[in-house]
Amino acid sequence: MEREGGDGLQDAVQLLIDTVGDDVYRFCCRLTRNRMDADDLYQDTFLKALEQRGRLEDVFDREQVESIRRNRNFLMGIAVNLWRNQWRKKKREWKHLSIEDAEFFELPSSEEENVQTQLERKEIQRRLTAHIRALPEKLKMVVYLFYGAEMGTEEIAETLHIPQGTVKSRLYLARAKLKDYLEADGYEI
Repeated sequence: MEREGGDGLQDAVQLLIDTVGDDVYRFCCRLTRNRMDADDLYQDTFLKALEQRGRLEDVFDREQVESIRRNRNFLMGIAVNLWRNQWRKKKREWKHLSIEDAEFFELPSSEEENVQTQLERKEIQRRLTAHIRALPEKLKMVVYLFYGAEMGTEEIAETLHIPQGTVKSRLYLARAKLKDYLEADGYEI
């Protein structure tokens, strides 16, 4: 990853930030739902990546799309692991969050919606987000990566170091649980 010269590593890090930094930051925001925590997680992710820079691929050639994709997945994997560690520490605090504190999905809306429809959409959004947070961590993480980071099942498998079939199974289970939760809330799915 390092070039000849003193600032080769700095150039590589800057190129990584330029190419995949926005994706990693959006993912950190999805995980933390808090800008300050997202900033910390983002910074910690890149610091951890620097510690493990031997595992990053050479990103100096912007034509290496596959290399950039693998580095993105590697960085998101680091973010997931760091977040898991933080999540375990904060788990007790989150049990006391209200539904209003948690929003994960933004359901599509149109300008023509009336106020009642907008309120109903927001309520479903809050309930869905609360139910996602109530999922077991293994299911929740796959949902975050699939819907929040918009990663495919193959990329998620690579990021989490699990078989692709396991990712598909966890997505299926998460969707089934969310459907059951929403039906119990009185929504037709």
